[in-house]
Amino acid sequence: MVPIDARARGYPRGVGMASEGELVDIGKAAFVVVATALSVSWCGYRLDVGLAHPGPAAQPAETRTIAASAAASEAPKVRNNVSVAAAHLGVPPNADGDPACPPTLAWGRQPDGDGVMVTVLVDDATAVTVLVRTSTGVDVADRAILDRGDLRLFEFPRIDAAAVREVLIMTNTQRCFAVADPLTFK
Repeated sequence: MVPIDARARGYPRGVGMASEGELVDIGKAAFVVVATALSVSWCGYRLDVGLAHPGPAAQPAETRTIAASAAASEAPKVRNNVSVAAAHLGVPPNADGDPACPPTLAWGRQPDGDGVMVTVLVDDATAVTVLVRTSTGVDVADRAILDRGDLRLFEFPRIDAAAVREVLIMTNTQRCFAVADPLTFK
């Protein structure tokens, strides 16, 4: 039986032991090592792409009891010639300290019947959650992922507009309460 090394030609027997005239294929070996390293590192880089991310840890939900009043069940008071843009400028923060939303985030009565519609126009790609709190104690939420410049109409057909106590809109960067669009209540 012939040893494996006896058939190999062109490889040095040790470091610095290659004699003149012997072929040294270090270039091929280096190429194979570099190609293997690149392919392994690329695969390692892409390994976690298909795996599901567990997401953030669950946070305990805050529960509050708020007594409903007769004023909470009425439609919002609307002044003459007021717009959503003007209405949100002088609005103080809500009880939780959330600011009023910009005019591109508003809510109102659905034009074709009962229910509530929340308008959301985003500048950047983001996840949006709309929470409608009612005076009856039934709160309803809807969530969507929007791209840059998307306009989304969140519809809540089973909620009476007169029963809405507050509409919260939460994105990746802000949490605010939506101001009612007075034009939808005429």
